[in-house]
Amino acid sequence: MQKQFFISRIIVILFSALVILYLCLFEFKVLVGLENDIQKLENRSYIINPGEKICGKNKGENILIMSFNPSKTTNFNQRQAIRNTWTNKNFKENSLLKNVFIIGLSPDQTVNKRIQLESEIFGDIVQGNFIDTYRNLTFKTILGIKWMSEYCDNAKFILKIDDDMVVNTKSLSDYFFILTKNNTITLNNSMYGLCTATIPQRDKNSKWYIPAEDYAGNVYPKYCIGSAYIFTSDLMKPMYNLTHYIKPFIMEDVYVGMLAKELNTNFNQIWQYWCYNSYMAVNFTMNTKSECFHFVLVYNLESFYTVWNLITFKYLESTSTVCEVLIPNFYGNN
Repeated sequence: MQKQFFISRIIVILFSALVILYLCLFEFKVLVGLENDIQKLENRSYIINPGEKICGKNKGENILIMSFNPSKTTNFNQRQAIRNTWTNKNFKENSLLKNVFIIGLSPDQTVNKRIQLESEIFGDIVQGNFIDTYRNLTFKTILGIKWMSEYCDNAKFILKIDDDMVVNTKSLSDYFFILTKNNTITLNNSMYGLCTATIPQRDKNSKWYIPAEDYAGNVYPKYCIGSAYIFTSDLMKPMYNLTHYIKPFIMEDVYVGMLAKELNTNFNQIWQYWCYNSYMAVNFTMNTKSECFHFVLVYNLESFYTVWNLITFKYLESTSTVCEVLIPNFYGNN
């Protein structure tokens, strides 16, 4: 009897221990979930926010194209190059376009202090409450969409563009102004860019490796390549609302494609207007009467200014429309 009683007590003790362990694990899981939710909320909060200083109280009603530019914390020279060139209001062709930079936090407080000073001088910095890393690029885009939905959703178009792209502001603004004026494009629930549907990279050695547990499908939803793409502004609020329900994905352009899919967004291909070879862009600009690229990818500040100076010299003071012909298959390797 005593042996059976002893065994029974051991079983009860073990069972109680298992119950306590389960409750502890459950509580831990709940706490982790709450921490993750809190972290998501923090990722969407502002450290620096110019608010309505950029787009005004009418939220960009007089702006044709409002751009947001995800930028690395230490890319001070790249941001200044953009201020000096395609967003510089001294060029009359830039009058229909404004820009903000979207930046995360640096682990280096010296860098953060310098960003704060940069913001005080130029007033064009939106800084989010997350560490600025490649893997957090999607948070930058979400923050950009959020900021646009709150402060600038009356602009006609929203441009998301990387800070290694030069914009031909004359051809870009001409393109959208003329098509808008002639009602030849869909002006609601639409995106414009180099749009495609690609397959997930399953090679573990690839920079863009995506395990099946992160994305199980064989093909991504249609999306526009992240170097530069354009929204109609009516997409800002519904897209941002969806970010609360669709889990962020490491590839920010694919993630925006996921949001667009849920909204049945119209995709408009304007692939003719990209140039991924700055040398080709320079040669083309120097040797043709008119040109059609809106965006040129550059790999250093020297080529950034070279491309912009040629555009400025040849086109920005011209009264004629720049983009007269479409140049098919205008691609090149750097």
